[in-house]
Amino acid sequence: MSADAHAETARKLIGVLSEGRIPKHLRQRAEALVDRMTKPVRVTIFGFPGSGKSTLANLLLGSSVLNPKDRLPTVQITRGDAAKSSCTLPDGSTVEFPHFNTAEIAAKSPIFVTAEMPLPALGKISVMEIVASGGPSELSRALAWAAGRTDISIWCTQNFGPSEQSVWKGATEDMKDHGFMVLTKADALARDGTLNSVVATLQQQGAEEFNRILPVATLDAIAARKADGTIDRDQLTRSGGRALISEILREVDLGLQAAVDQAEILLQRFPPKSSPEPAAKVEEAPMPAPAAPEAVAPVTPEPDAASAPEPATEAAPAEAPRMSARVRSRPAPEMQPGPAVMPVNILDVARNAQQATEAEPETAEVGEAAEVAEATAAAAALSPATREAIEHAIDRLAQHGQKFAGDAAKGGVLEADQLMRETANSVQWLSDYLSENGEGSDPVLSQLRSAAFDAADLLQLMQIENDSGAVGEFVSVAIQLRREMESALAA
Repeated sequence: MSADAHAETARKLIGVLSEGRIPKHLRQRAEALVDRMTKPVRVTIFGFPGSGKSTLANLLLGSSVLNPKDRLPTVQITRGDAAKSSCTLPDGSTVEFPHFNTAEIAAKSPIFVTAEMPLPALGKISVMEIVASGGPSELSRALAWAAGRTDISIWCTQNFGPSEQSVWKGATEDMKDHGFMVLTKADALARDGTLNSVVATLQQQGAEEFNRILPVATLDAIAARKADGTIDRDQLTRSGGRALISEILREVDLGLQAAVDQAEILLQRFPPKSSPEPAAKVEEAPMPAPAAPEAVAPVTPEPDAASAPEPATEAAPAEAPRMSARVRSRPAPEMQPGPAVMPVNILDVARNAQQATEAEPETAEVGEAAEVAEATAAAAALSPATREAIEHAIDRLAQHGQKFAGDAAKGGVLEADQLMRETANSVQWLSDYLSENGEGSDPVLSQLRSAAFDAADLLQLMQIENDSGAVGEFVSVAIQLRREMESALAA
């Protein structure tokens, strides 16, 4: 579905809301769908001091605007027509700047900073970097504070040790479902010959806690963006940066499409007064190809001083200029380039480490860029485990349909509320089953999981109304999910 079609769906839903046609118990859900369709996705970066959060934020935002020498607290960056910033001070007062100058802001010792920048990436995402230098307890509090302000979570680490595991255990299930563990500074591990073993360990520790685990040589990824604005795509691919960007954009697109699908169903039930016919069901469209770093979800409201994370002074490693949640209008300092060629292909390691229990580090040839670029697109064939899970799920939904078809053929009475209840139960089963089966690293499975979860949530909401006229929409949702799974097998 095109961006124009998405905008039209959002416009219609806004109109229906303004007409008061959405029942009170569904208004909050409808308003959330409007936000999802019209605002950037909120990406929040977590991790302990020195984990490379700011450098990673620079990568996602597509520009280096943070000076690692300047110590700033938690910063949130959203899109604006011109650079400006606002600092919340310890006494609760605020200071406004018509620019973003990290040194000037740091001199004020703020406890929270917001910034606006006219960066292309911020058309899709907003970025917030959580800075908590007071240890695990402070980071746990910041994690809880950020939960309602986050759509996609990124945890930066080098080892995901016990303290990190303890903090992340407090994350909500939604944060984990849409969370990425990023092994930053992977280039240093590659040079040490320990990258394979570290990735394998992280996959064992965090496979159930994150959507994906990705190693990224952040400095090399940033260095792939040249001074003249061009991008060395081979270098970006070898560094793992392109894989991360692709996965985040995929999450953005999946979330947007899910919101549009749910909005279309609401519009079918509560069409605009000016529309004689219910809005047409959304047709599936191919996923847009990942582009340069851009962003995701509803812009979060600026918290007051009492709710903002406590002041923190993170001593950043001497990495490339940062660009996460803080932005400045002055030119960024010249970036220190990383190695011209990665000694190890980061994406190869991510793909193979789980199967290599005691694998020796491998050195990738520069000529592997094309092969890795293909892998980066995350369009690899389904794993046997995922294929088996999808086949079983299709069979289960087929049995559900055959049961009711058989009852109808025997002249049985098909009660609408029973059909709706059984269909909702089947979709809920599907959501739970896909969450627990298949290969978690398969991007196609991730997409199906999101679709099933959103469908189950929507059907539960629709059941509340107890409208027997909605039975057709219930069945339509189940059929659409089955078709999506069949398409995944046929791809």
